[in-house]
Amino acid sequence: MINKENEIERLFNYTDLLVAKKNREVLRILEKDKNNIRNEMERRGLTNSGFLFDKLINRELEAIEEIVNYQIDCDLNELSASLTKDICDKIYLRAESLAKVKLNIVNDTLKKYERFCNKDENQVISMKNKCDDKIAYILDSARTEIEIRKKKFEIETTKHHKIRIIDDIIQNNQKKDKIEENNKKSKIFLSYSHKDKEIADRVDDFFISKNIQLTRDVRDIPAYSSLTKFMDTIRDHDYVIMLISDAYLKSTNCMYEVIQFIQERNYSDRTFPIVIDNEATIFDQSKHSKYIHYWQTKYKELGDEIKTLQNTGTISLHKELDKINKIQSNIGEFLNKIADLKCFPLDELERSNYKAIISVIIIYKKQGANLMANKNNEKMLYKVYLITAIVLAIVLIIYYTTPWIKGLITDYKETKEDVITNEIIEGPEKIEEGIDSLKIKDKETIYLEPRILVFVPEMYAGKEISDNSTEIAIINGLLKAGFVVVNKHERDDIRQNPLIKRVLKEDKQATLELAMDYEANVVIVGKAISEKIGMISDFHSVQAYLEIRAYKTDEDRVIAAHSLQISGVGITEDSACKVAFNLAGEQMVDYLVERLAEFRNPEEIRTIDLFIDNFRNKSQFEKLKEVIGKMLLVIEVKVNLLENEKAELIVKTLGDVQELNEDLGNLTFINLEIKKVNDNLVQITVK
Repeated sequence: MINKENEIERLFNYTDLLVAKKNREVLRILEKDKNNIRNEMERRGLTNSGFLFDKLINRELEAIEEIVNYQIDCDLNELSASLTKDICDKIYLRAESLAKVKLNIVNDTLKKYERFCNKDENQVISMKNKCDDKIAYILDSARTEIEIRKKKFEIETTKHHKIRIIDDIIQNNQKKDKIEENNKKSKIFLSYSHKDKEIADRVDDFFISKNIQLTRDVRDIPAYSSLTKFMDTIRDHDYVIMLISDAYLKSTNCMYEVIQFIQERNYSDRTFPIVIDNEATIFDQSKHSKYIHYWQTKYKELGDEIKTLQNTGTISLHKELDKINKIQSNIGEFLNKIADLKCFPLDELERSNYKAIISVIIIYKKQGANLMANKNNEKMLYKVYLITAIVLAIVLIIYYTTPWIKGLITDYKETKEDVITNEIIEGPEKIEEGIDSLKIKDKETIYLEPRILVFVPEMYAGKEISDNSTEIAIINGLLKAGFVVVNKHERDDIRQNPLIKRVLKEDKQATLELAMDYEANVVIVGKAISEKIGMISDFHSVQAYLEIRAYKTDEDRVIAAHSLQISGVGITEDSACKVAFNLAGEQMVDYLVERLAEFRNPEEIRTIDLFIDNFRNKSQFEKLKEVIGKMLLVIEVKVNLLENEKAELIVKTLGDVQELNEDLGNLTFINLEIKKVNDNLVQITVK
């Protein structure tokens, strides 16, 4: 260890000698340049002026920057074989110390400037601040250069281990998944009425004492954040504890939460209802009508109230009406299923330290680890089936396209025309068509390519309209991304289908039946509502609210749920409404493409290397990276290299190089020149 430190010290001493030599050279050139500046100012009659001092100080600061950068380069080059964090910190401290020492280069000029300003403190302070800012910039650049070289060193030192590391990852993949599953903490959502807050606090305090943190609105909703979005996260949790009381069963927020949760598969195994008062008569099914009637009445009262209002300012009420509609449509099913579960009174659970809940969580966690192992086995079988299918397809293609077989078919046609069927008469084209259909069928069987049904009715001022701008925008975006969508003729037929009303109310059985009728395995349904906000100059302004849900029928689960709000303007109310709906659809499709990408054939996801040079600053680069990430077909953007004014991005996209090239050429905030394009590479320069 001592020998290593001595070696490092010896290398630093050597670079000090190189820097001293460079310092003499830089100072000699500096004096020459300063004389030239003085002569130039004298020729222009500015011998004693602020311009002279400004130019002199700028040139002196450039000299300091040159010396500091030279020392950084020398240190990094001499110590390139051992750029650990400690050594990098030492290199930076040496640069910082040198920069402060070299400030004496400008001190003499600053003193002359101070006399020139008649000791005007404001001007002197301004010039000194300029010098300090320049030194800070020099040191920031030094820090960046050190970090880049350190990163390169780390990459180089690990390069020869890459193959071994990959092999280790493959061999230990199952073991790693199992460990991660066992270590993963269960996420538990606490659903309760705020009228029962004291009891909720007692439950929460117990689990905190056992190092288990429950998700609660009072703790986990950031300031000024959406309560609805928080309630939607209930589906992402492993378990839900429900504190059931009469107030709970009459609370819109509580019932909205649990209605969301019961849409999930095996939700009953993950639900822990706790009855905390006797008024909540959930176990007597004959008394369920009390709550069904309560929600039906509430839905009717709010609907009647909305009808009496003007067209504007009712979007929030429509959202509330949608919530209540979901509750009144599902409350009966919810009560029946909760009544069928084994429930514990609160006092009994507290006496047993919640043993009934905690034991289930532990058992379920162990089962999860076993399921992970089974999942890995299924992946291996899937690979075997895939290889078998590919081999079979190749054999069939060879069989049907071999010339002597085609000749045999032709001879048979010539001699037996009276008994040849229509399919054989159509010749090789029909055979090739059959092979293509076989390929497609095989591909769909293996990758389960989504065939998507989209239905989004629109309402303006409380009345349904037939413009379908939102739906068309979503469909066009999905088609551009390469997805298969139910065609227009079928969509027109769907509007007349009696199942659609039940689908809009999130009836699972109706959704499955509709999907089977139109051979879709993804159903995207929702609602688009708009209202007039007012006038902007001579233009009408309309606000649109869009809510959608995507259901994967072959997996029996919701794979996407999202809502957004956006405004549009137009010369007429109709045109403004159409603009708002169209914008909402275009914005929503970006979210849908990202969520649906995981169900695409992995071979359709392309990786493109995007090289960028000559960008002005980091903020310009970050904005360009963000815009590329938001392009319709782009799934993911990663920075592989960022050095000086050059960068390399790894872009994963559903499109090809030409489509990415076109999207880059259409950018307006930045002027780009395409230098090179090939199958998996694009090189651009910022003009």
